[in-house]
Amino acid sequence: MKYTFYFSLFLLIFSAKSIAQPVNRATYEKMLEAAQTSMEKFDYYNALDWYEQAYDDKKDKDIAYKIGKLNLQLRDYVQAEKWLGKVTRIRKNPNPDSRFYLARAMKQNGKYNESVEEFQQFITETTNDSLKKIASLELEGSKLGLKLPDNELIVVSNAGNSVNTQFADFGATMANMNEMFYSSFQRDDYITIDGKEGNYHSRILSASKTGENWSKGEDLGKEINREGFHTCNPTVSADGKRMYFNRSTLLGNDLKEAEIYVSEKGPEGWTPPLKVKGVNGNYIAKQPCIGDLFGKEVLYFSSNMEGGKGGFDIYYATRKEDGSFELPVNLGSTINTSGDEVTPFYRDGKLYFSTNGLPSIGGFDIYNSLWNSVSWSKPTNLGKGFNSPADDLYFSTDQSGEIGLLVSNRLNKQNKNIKSKTCCDDIYQFKVEKPVIDLTVSTFEKGNKELKGSTVSLIKIINDKPTKSESKPTAGNKATFKLEPDRYYMIITSKDGYNPDTMTVNTTNTKKNSAIEKKVTLRPARKKQTEEEDIVVETNQTIRLNNIYYDYDDDKILPDAEEDLNYLDTLMKKYPDMVIELSSHTDARGIDDYNLKLSQRRAESAKRYLISKGIKDARIKAVGYGETVLLNDCKNGVKCSDAEHRLNRRTEFKILSGPTTITIKKIEKKKKGQTTDDSKKDKGGPHIGNVGDSAMPIKKTQPLMTFDKKMIDFGSLKKGEKRNNVYNFKNTGDEPIEIDIVTACECTKVDWSRGKILPGESGKITADFDSKEKDESETITITIVLKNTDKKMGYPIIEEVKFKYELIK
Repeated sequence: MKYTFYFSLFLLIFSAKSIAQPVNRATYEKMLEAAQTSMEKFDYYNALDWYEQAYDDKKDKDIAYKIGKLNLQLRDYVQAEKWLGKVTRIRKNPNPDSRFYLARAMKQNGKYNESVEEFQQFITETTNDSLKKIASLELEGSKLGLKLPDNELIVVSNAGNSVNTQFADFGATMANMNEMFYSSFQRDDYITIDGKEGNYHSRILSASKTGENWSKGEDLGKEINREGFHTCNPTVSADGKRMYFNRSTLLGNDLKEAEIYVSEKGPEGWTPPLKVKGVNGNYIAKQPCIGDLFGKEVLYFSSNMEGGKGGFDIYYATRKEDGSFELPVNLGSTINTSGDEVTPFYRDGKLYFSTNGLPSIGGFDIYNSLWNSVSWSKPTNLGKGFNSPADDLYFSTDQSGEIGLLVSNRLNKQNKNIKSKTCCDDIYQFKVEKPVIDLTVSTFEKGNKELKGSTVSLIKIINDKPTKSESKPTAGNKATFKLEPDRYYMIITSKDGYNPDTMTVNTTNTKKNSAIEKKVTLRPARKKQTEEEDIVVETNQTIRLNNIYYDYDDDKILPDAEEDLNYLDTLMKKYPDMVIELSSHTDARGIDDYNLKLSQRRAESAKRYLISKGIKDARIKAVGYGETVLLNDCKNGVKCSDAEHRLNRRTEFKILSGPTTITIKKIEKKKKGQTTDDSKKDKGGPHIGNVGDSAMPIKKTQPLMTFDKKMIDFGSLKKGEKRNNVYNFKNTGDEPIEIDIVTACECTKVDWSRGKILPGESGKITADFDSKEKDESETITITIVLKNTDKKMGYPIIEEVKFKYELIK
């Protein structure tokens, strides 16, 4: 489906005959003949003039239809709608396709609702399958025009009369934020080909910018702008030392030939251009653009070479060391369509281009596509502002991506075109303002009650890594931040005595000023409910030794088990006539007989430890029960969690003879929701019967930071004074610690020990506080986010240290 409305360079070329009409009026037949001859020469304005004269003579609807189509082709959308409306509304319309062109004229006049109705009616009535397919695409574009919001962050303005003329000005590209190269005819009158026209060809100029105003364009000279050729479409390398451009010829108002040339800039200016090797051929190669692909420099350009997807496609060619290029490669069906893809521009992994083969809100719309190192993404319409109901082309930006140029024939009060208000291209400048994105985090506790005195940390994530961070205490129960567009953030909210909470905010595709509100509900931290009380134990009452455990498939006593065994040794010596059964149990996993033998070996191992402490062999009966005495239903064949199996892996003792009762210390654990570390901090006391939700604690697997101090008091200080301090810590857990990021207020610069800190090793957090922006006394929280995650909750482990000061006014 080739779909081309000629936009080329929009030359307004008139023959001498059209200027000096004969005294005797031509006959109707002669006028039609002259119009047809002009059409064959691609002399559209003279053809339009002859058709209008012929219509005045006979009011023929076929002539009105041709006039309407010619006006649309010459981008006089108002006149096109007028003439095509005349034809479409008559009862017996000899040109049923006129409704399609009328709908398109309405669309390019920005009348999206009306164009939707006309396109829908045309699609319903037409028998022209190829035009029906195009109409469906146009209908989608009209609906897009209704759907897309105005972009309040894009400021587009005419670049001014210093660079724009009443004729066509096009092919603009940013060299840097204050310089452009562009193409222009530098005329404010008609071009008449009569042998006296002189050098009427387009040429390349440069202009510089001071403030918001562009200087008058400066011709690059005869080395670049060769007489007899239209020189246009410049693109300049990042270092400003190479320029690629087109030398072209026209046939009437249509592009006949276009080849790509290159010139290098030396001490005395631009060198004589050379035809680029590798990209030119028996086809049109236009609108070059320097870019990257697969880590190499390439030249993107638009071409109608054979084998493409439609009319003009975008190709790339890889630059060789000698400056020539490899054979051009089509960018494929993700980018190229059955229509035309033109004016490519590449910046930082994104390809920008104009197309009429994708849904557009006008004629040619600007799209972009992102390269992900393997393929191009589905193209995205840049939306209103960049695009208009007219043609929008030649998008380019400076390095920041926030300032740029585009070329358009859009309706604008500043336009002073030689023909219709939308006939000719002008250069426009644009500025992309960053959206203002306000984040408010509100903190609550259970029952939707406001929670004051929290600390909120905002961490910017780039490439999955934390970077800049900012921490604020809540004012009341709220903390506010300014966010950047196209960023990913982590929010950490914390307060003493409460579990911290994490959430994320993504500002990708936020194109307008926005206010984001996040509500956080913090839950009280589980307290360690450890209490000691005297318990009377009777004969044959089972006493569980909570801290005796073994490595997998091993019976050696581990160091952490010694605490409970030492306690039992104390009891045995306190009651010298006491005889006990020391028993060991396994869970049901594994072979029954093996588990029985393993538990016996473990009981014997514990017995040998007590004997080594001076307890006589006869006072201890070691018994291994294997999996025969389970505390739950996790027997063979029953699927259970590891926590349920763990309940059965235990070591116990009971009094066989001697005292009928003894008094021991019971250390009661919290029965529900206890973490692994709670049991490790129970000071080694045994547990009576089936106490707690774990018969045997797990060895520490959570990292643990122990600080020498967590609060520093700077005392009194005057505004503007600085303080610094160091928070030393030790890894007292059983796995390496690695700090991901440390956050504080903007008033405090922080640093920390990098890399992994092994168990037993030490590290530090440094904090340099500057009070120059402070007006009152305050307590500042420093939030430490580990790369380690909480095994149960899944979020990063967070620690906090603080400092406070009293500001003297």
